[in-house]
Amino acid sequence: MSITTEVLYIFRKKYDDDAVVRKVMRDHPFFTRIKKKSGFTGEGEFYSIKTANPQGVSSGFAEGQAAISTSRGKKPYLTRFTKYGFIRLKGEDMHAAPNGGAFYDYVTDQTDSILEQMGHDMAFDLTRDGSGMRGRISSIAGQVLTLSVADDVRNFSEGMTVVGDDVATGATPNPGTTTVTAVGKTTVTVTSVAAANLIANDYLFRYGDGNACAEGIANGTPLAAPTAGESWRGIDRSSNEPLLSGIRIDDTSAAIEDNIGLAAIEVKRNGQAQDECYLNPTNFYAVVRRTNSKVVYDGGGGDATIGFESIKVATPAGVVTLVSDPDFATNRGYGMRMDEHLIRHMEGLPHIVKDGSGPAVTVYNADSIEIRGRAWWNYRQDRPACFSVISI
Repeated sequence: MSITTEVLYIFRKKYDDDAVVRKVMRDHPFFTRIKKKSGFTGEGEFYSIKTANPQGVSSGFAEGQAAISTSRGKKPYLTRFTKYGFIRLKGEDMHAAPNGGAFYDYVTDQTDSILEQMGHDMAFDLTRDGSGMRGRISSIAGQVLTLSVADDVRNFSEGMTVVGDDVATGATPNPGTTTVTAVGKTTVTVTSVAAANLIANDYLFRYGDGNACAEGIANGTPLAAPTAGESWRGIDRSSNEPLLSGIRIDDTSAAIEDNIGLAAIEVKRNGQAQDECYLNPTNFYAVVRRTNSKVVYDGGGGDATIGFESIKVATPAGVVTLVSDPDFATNRGYGMRMDEHLIRHMEGLPHIVKDGSGPAVTVYNADSIEIRGRAWWNYRQDRPACFSVISI
């Protein structure tokens, strides 16, 4: 049996679409829990956001009949974004595996690892705004970058190729790239600051991600209110800010749980309700510590419904389940109603590429075969009025 045939056998046995999805979403609560809907074909699709019910209502028959109208709303246009993952299996390494078990372990270890990394990146995108921005440089000493937000170091890994940009959108990256060589508690070390033309206050992006990632929850519910004349997916959200872009509570002086309650109240005033709020583990623990006598853990670290570390907190607008999720930034928290948003995707989310000759592609200029993962996807909110963001 040829090496390529053996690899194909392993992929048929272990990496069907369901297995790939389980591997990618493991340890990512928000990514796991959000609804997914496949069949996202064509160039894109319109979807509806309702802003008003029909207004043919009155105490008088004739007046109500005269005021007959239809529901009002907007129709944003959703397009797909891509995410790719690549690994190369070296010919020498594959032939050097002493037996079938060692060969199987080599192939599956490499494949599992790239799927795990794709999961990290896709979960990151899902909690951000689509820019791909991973952190901002506060200061530079030699090849060591100190970031403005210390926790942002977790958005980097050894071997990651990064670029800089003087704007947070990532649309105009600096010329050149550099590679991460070490990640500390508050710093990121790269091979060459000069090669990527990095300076203090630059924003950092994975190479190829700038302004090119799926538009996550921070895009649908931005902390900064939409401005008049914007074109977000073809609509101007400033025309009905709360119903088209959610609620914002920008007060870092208040306790997190207080802001969660205020956001829930504002959502309720718009005739909606929330059932969950996602926080970074650091902030989740801060809430638990301050409100220890007022909250109850679900099922000893996650009830059967949530499946992750969570607590229930009573707010003036009802009970909200707080979920701990490390994919969320430490300076934001997001409240939501889980049945009012989803991921739209085409084919598996993600899937192993099996076009042409299948998952094992022979590299023409190297003694290797290449395995590719791929996702075509984006995120949308069907009722943005249910969503809120708080600054922390």
